Parts: sequence; C-alpha cells; structure tokens
Amino acid sequence: MSASWLDLPAFLLRPERPDLSRCLAAREEHLESRRLAFEARKSAITACERRIESARADVFAADNGVVGARMTDLEREWRRLSKVDPEAGLMELWARIAPPSWIDRKRWRDSAPCTRVDAATALAADVEGVELVERAAFELFGADTRVRWVQGSTDVAVVEPLFADALRAVEQGGIAQHVVARAQKLAAQVHDLVRARIADRPALARDVAHAAYVDCMVHPSRMRPLHAIWRAGYVVTSVDAARGITIEIPPL
Repeated sequence: MSASWLDLPAFLLRPERPDLSRCLAAREEHLESRRLAFEARKSAITACERRIESARADVFAADNGVVGARMTDLEREWRRLSKVDPEAGLMELWARIAPPSWIDRKRWRDSAPCTRVDAATALAADVEGVELVERAAFELFGADTRVRWVQGSTDVAVVEPLFADALRAVEQGGIAQHVVARAQKLAAQVHDLVRARIADRPALARDVAHAAYVDCMVHPSRMRPLHAIWRAGYVVTSVDAARGITIEIPPL
C-alpha cells in the first residue's frame, strides 16, 4: 500500500473529467444565453420605468388624486421584470450535460449561487469519478450519508478524529517499533510530496499524511474509501452528523 500513498499526491484535486470539452461548450452557450437575457431584461426594465414616469406625470397633471389601473399594472410589471431568478436557466444546462439518471439529483445546489454553473459543469464532466466518490463516501460513513458537493477551496483537516479510536486501540494493544517507524517514515514522505505539489494546502497535506500513517498501523485498513476519494481528485472538507459529508469540487 505504501506505493499507492506515494503516488497519491499526483492525483489530488485533479479530477479526470473526460467529458469536460462538451460540458464547457454547453456552459459557454448557457452563459451567452444568460447574457442576452440579462440585456433584454435590462432594456425592458428601462422601458417600463419610462412608462411609469409618464404615467406618474399624467397623475400629477390630472391633480385629482386618482391613481389608475395603468399605474398599478406598470408597477406590477416592473416588480416582475426586476425579480432575479438565482438559477437562471441552470436546470436547462443540467438537463443538457448531466446523465438522465442525475436529473433529479441537483448536486450543484449545495454550492454558492455564484459558483453553481461551474459546479454543475465540473460534476457533469466527471460522471464516473463523482459516482465513485459517492460510493466511497457511503462505504466510509454509511449508506444514509448525505453527500454535499461544494465548489470552492477549503483547507481543513478532517481525518484524525475519524480514525482516532481505531488508532488508539492499536497503540494501546501494543505494536512493533519497526511498524511505527515505517508508518512515520511513510507519513513524512507523503506530507512532503503533497506540500511540494500543493503548497497552499497544509491541512490537506497533514490529512493525507495522517491517513497514510493510520493505514500502516491499523489492520485491516479502513482507508480504502478515503484513498479512493482523494485518488479521484476530490477532497473531504467536512463531516457532520446532521449535514453529511462535504466534498470539494476543484476549479474547472
């Protein structure tokens, strides 16, 4: 297993995304459609505001205190035009790029609104990788675990508490010094490799190094699912009993 840990840093935050070209093309079409819709809505709002000003001038000129139905209708139209759809056609993009079995599972919804287009594009470009990660998460945390996919970088350490009990049991039971020395050496090597490749993620480096250490110490190993998540190019950024497990979506 040591060799696979030493190879792992090359895969971190690098999903394969075999369908990226097609998804990026669809993304660009979606963004252009949104731009045109924005311009059209902006023009419609400006025209509506002009009509409102004209109607208001007519009310003042009449000087009878009566606000007619036209004014009410124009204000209602302005409110409708000014209301922004936070998803702005994103479901149409998702239907184009995601497999049919994913349509009702909007994995991008846990990302911030401003990142959802990129999140949807990244996920749909890596269907096999995403499904592999979810299977690994279920194996690691249970079949009822909710997997949240979030676009954005978060450098946090999550591994140590997950395996603290198993590691403590092994250490209390006694373990050969040469096994401990081998585990410490592997952890140090893995840590240095991750830091050399991703200098701005020290917590991730500690996480992967600690996982490699535990893998050497605990038998049978419970690290296979976590190793699979990292090897697929993704990172666990939080584990919460109520909210589930959060997986970071690396940038496009």
